[in-house]
This record gives sequence, C-alpha cells and structure tokens, in this order.
Amino acid sequence: MGDRGLLTSSGIISPEVIQMRIRNAVVGSALAIGLFATGAIVGQGWDVQRHPNLAAADSYIDQALGRIIEAQKQNHYDMGGHGDKARELLQQAKHEVKMAAEAADGRR
Repeated sequence: MGDRGLLTSSGIISPEVIQMRIRNAVVGSALAIGLFATGAIVGQGWDVQRHPNLAAADSYIDQALGRIIEAQKQNHYDMGGHGDKARELLQQAKHEVKMAAEAADGRR
C-alpha cells in the first residue's frame, strides 16, 4: 500500500508511524467532539437566513479551521503551539459571530 516508505527493514510499520497514527486519531476525535460541542456540526443556533454576512463569516472561519488542521497534520503537529493557538482564536471568533447574531436579534 502507501506505507512502503514507513516500514522497517523487516516489513513492519515502525513504532513512530503507529504513534503518529494514534495521535492523529486522538486529535481528530477531539476536534470532532469540539466542533460538535460548539455547534459547528449541528448548526449555529442562530438564523443564517436573517444574517447572511455573519453566516458567510462563520463559514470562512470553518474553512480556516480546516486549513490549520491540515497544516498541523503536514507539519506533524510541530508548529510551536501556534497552530493550536490559531484554532483556539478561531473558535473564539465563531463564538463572537454567534453572539453578534443573537445581539442583532435582541436576544442579548
């Protein structure tokens, strides 16, 4: 398969590759849980029809999160903590977009 360059001389997948795959699975699961908890998967909790500009901004934030996650994978999650910080700030931005929509609706 695609693991030929990742095999040891005896044909076994190296421990580093196994560790990387486990880490990727854990990070991916944690991200999925985080997206679900923030409402990114089940909906924003606000009316996107009433706030098309905020909906667009929310969509761009989701795209940026995806790009950062891909960059982290490509760099083996070694970005000096900056990738995680960027993801944290984007999650904060998603929250602010939601708060803006609710404020515009007079709910806050």
